[in-house]
Amino acid sequence: MTATAEAGSAVRELGRGLWLRLRGPDRSTTRRLLLGLLAGLLVLSALVFATGLLAFTRVHDTAAAVRDRSVPVVGELAVARSALLRADHAAITSFTTGGAQLSGPGDEFQNQLAVASQTLTRVAEHNVAGDAGSSTLQLVEGLLVSYTGMIGQADAHFRQPGGAVIGAVDLWNASRLLHKPDGALVTQLDTLMATERTALDRQLATAKTTPGAAVVVFLPVVALLALLVVANAVFFRRFRRRVNLWLVLAGAALIALAVISWRVAGTHGDLVTVRGELYNLVDAQRARDAATDASGQRALRDLVVGTACGDPGGCGDTLSRYVGEVNALRDPGLSINDGALAAEARDVTEQAAAASADTALLPLMYVLAALLTGAVALGFRTPLNEYRFRPR
Repeated sequence: MTATAEAGSAVRELGRGLWLRLRGPDRSTTRRLLLGLLAGLLVLSALVFATGLLAFTRVHDTAAAVRDRSVPVVGELAVARSALLRADHAAITSFTTGGAQLSGPGDEFQNQLAVASQTLTRVAEHNVAGDAGSSTLQLVEGLLVSYTGMIGQADAHFRQPGGAVIGAVDLWNASRLLHKPDGALVTQLDTLMATERTALDRQLATAKTTPGAAVVVFLPVVALLALLVVANAVFFRRFRRRVNLWLVLAGAALIALAVISWRVAGTHGDLVTVRGELYNLVDAQRARDAATDASGQRALRDLVVGTACGDPGGCGDTLSRYVGEVNALRDPGLSINDGALAAEARDVTEQAAAASADTALLPLMYVLAALLTGAVALGFRTPLNEYRFRPR
């Protein structure tokens, strides 16, 4: 009887072992595997969101600064420079044609001077060059006050009987304050323009997506996508489920996040294009202003020589050098009208706005990250519930 009982017990143990082998792995082992997969997916999801958010924020801040400050300040400096040169041309024209006897420097002079003053005020608001830009701008504003005062003196002398000579000298001094290469108004504006352009170049350099940064952003995406595939394979093998719809949804959210990160990385290229168009616009304005200025300086040369000197060599070396400089001026031969420049300026502004439009996707990134995390958690809920307790 004892031998029979022992034989029966051995058969039962053998049968139980065969049943466990046929049934599959132990429930506790499966649960540990599921928990490991879930933890890995959640960690990678958080990493994908964190790296994508950092890259997005960096590009977003740069695009917003370029759109709201850098592009406006460079464009406004070009407008201020143009307005000052056109104001000087208008004043010279008024004095050389005799219009100053009725209206002084003229309405065009006053209008262009107002444009320059208002534009410089906006430049101060948008300045991205820091203290260097602010100090140069203060110097420009001080020189502008001096220039305006000198034009007023020229006007007063031209209105006085016999004051044409002194008036011509005052007008020449005022124009030289605008043009002379050592510390003149235009020189200071060019210095400020160079400083602001350097600041813009530095902004774009910091927002550039390097190969290393691209790896940091997209490697977690690839790893998470691979782990989602592995998790689906585990579900198929252990639970005979061909597709876990929650994990498919998580994969779709992941791909959407990757697309946003890729598109934002391409924003840098759009900003570089905007910078190129902006610099082309500035160069076109300078070419147009060079033609206008050359005409005004020739008229001023003739006025000063004819009124104060009698001949080019009659007023000393300083005026002789000035006459030589004016004689060396060449008309660029360009036909650029204000309408074309205004249209190009609008295009640059619109391109800057379009380049930063994708950065409005930040709320969508948060939604997709929440959807990704939630879908992963829900995809594991049912299998984990099935393996909640170990068998005794």
